[in-house]
Amino acid sequence: MGQAKDMLFEQQEQEFNMRLANYLGISEDDLSEIEYEIDRDASEGGVIYSYIFVILNEPPQEILDKISELEQGKYVYINTVFFESEDE
Repeated sequence: MGQAKDMLFEQQEQEFNMRLANYLGISEDDLSEIEYEIDRDASEGGVIYSYIFVILNEPPQEILDKISELEQGKYVYINTVFFESEDE
């Protein structure tokens, strides 16, 4: 069961990366060059307004130039709808 679970996790991760890259307007190869984290923009009561894709490294400028809605060269707000699917 462990190997099947690992394969399922890997498949879900690949699908997520494909969706995220598409959302950002870049290729999956471009995304693989970005070290990132995803934070929440939430109220003190826990209501999530959006998610924030935060770039932690310095990827090539040509990749950054492709990212739609990049703010201050470091982050993109992601609508909560992006994460609302049965698969996530």
